[in-house]
Amino acid sequence: MTKTMARWLTDQLIADGVMTADRVTKHARPRRCHDCGLFTLTGLDDLLPKVVHVDPLPTTTAGEAFALLTGRRSFALDRDELYQRTAGRISFHHADDLPVYVEHECHSPPIPINTRFKPPPSRDKEGTPPF
Repeated sequence: MTKTMARWLTDQLIADGVMTADRVTKHARPRRCHDCGLFTLTGLDDLLPKVVHVDPLPTTTAGEAFALLTGRRSFALDRDELYQRTAGRISFHHADDLPVYVEHECHSPPIPINTRFKPPPSRDKEGTPPF
């Protein structure tokens, strides 16, 4: 049995910009990409009122630079919310010092994974991803 949100509450959250019609909120959650089917972290961008899909594994400083050079944005995850890494944020904290995620692009070349940051172990035994 699935719980459904009251229609009036859904309409109000969408009108306030807290949630999209697809129930995407500021809190990044694992979802599958509609085009390629890979798992991504999906949430609302902190700078633009736009849904963002990022690759679920953090990258290195070199990976972030590669992604930026190819036109993909990078994001930090703080309290389950995605924050776009602007020039000031990038120069203050390098991707080797904190988990940095790059914008998902279907069928793109792989970005180096930062093995220093491990995803938390999965608590679910039903096959949901461990992030």
